[in-house]
Amino acid sequence: MSKTIRRRSARYEYRWVLSDWVSLPSRSLLRQRIAPHSSEGRKRLAKFHSDSQRTMKMVPSYFRRICNRKNRRENQQILRRFSRVGDWDGGPVMVPNKSNALLYWW
Repeated sequence: MSKTIRRRSARYEYRWVLSDWVSLPSRSLLRQRIAPHSSEGRKRLAKFHSDSQRTMKMVPSYFRRICNRKNRRENQQILRRFSRVGDWDGGPVMVPNKSNALLYWW
């Protein structure tokens, strides 16, 4: 599914898309709003709704792969330990699913 479909009703992010940050001499930032119907505003909205726009919710694939391998390895160790000991009453206690690599990335 393309981001155009996913972001069709994502008007709550327009505040960030239609803003430009300008640094002042006093080391502070000032947010300037861009009109959505201006040429620059239309360009920013088109890029936001296209598939070429990356968001802050992206995690690099290499980091996600590392997290998935770590979880898989921990679960395999638990299963091996359980099969050696054989505590059939309690069952293996698996590692909680930590598939959201975004929590560790930021």
